[in-house]
Amino acid sequence: PFTPGRGPLDFFRRSNLLPCGENYSRLLPPARHRDPHPEYFAEINGRRLAPADGQDSGWQPCLSNPEVAGLMAGAVLDAFRRNPDLPGHNVSLNDGGRDCDCAACRAWDTPDAPYARRMSDRYVRFTNLVCERVAREFPGKHIVFLAYGMTRHPPLTVAPHPRLLPVLTVGNAFRDWDAWMASGPEHM
Repeated sequence: PFTPGRGPLDFFRRSNLLPCGENYSRLLPPARHRDPHPEYFAEINGRRLAPADGQDSGWQPCLSNPEVAGLMAGAVLDAFRRNPDLPGHNVSLNDGGRDCDCAACRAWDTPDAPYARRMSDRYVRFTNLVCERVAREFPGKHIVFLAYGMTRHPPLTVAPHPRLLPVLTVGNAFRDWDAWMASGPEHM
């Protein structure tokens, strides 16, 4: 078991203490939010495309919608209130792409960068918003960020929040680790 201040954090891939995997679909369940709030979901080619009930991959929310960060932060806060011994909670994009291409979300991307570089800035910026809200009530908790696929590169225009905990899963481990650490997280 985890004892605060003693030993490494134990990740989901080994146990259940600190989950690390795609979970936007659990933090923003389509069945609850799709019909009353299609604006919470990605705009693609000018249309909002809300996922079907139970569709856990192949979609992302509209990250620039401020209510989306508030809803996801609320789900994380509820989890910490129910289980105050958790050292952190996972907030990681769904598998399968379909990123929002609304103007506000695109404004969060790194200008003139290839897809896999510019998306890290967008997703770190969004996760920082969740971190800020959670840290007001639980300043010592981590928000786990899956540095994987299109978010495997560190951000270029935004520093990770001090409570954001990137979990690097692909790439050149030593080079990528050093690059992520240089971007500012306190832990990886």
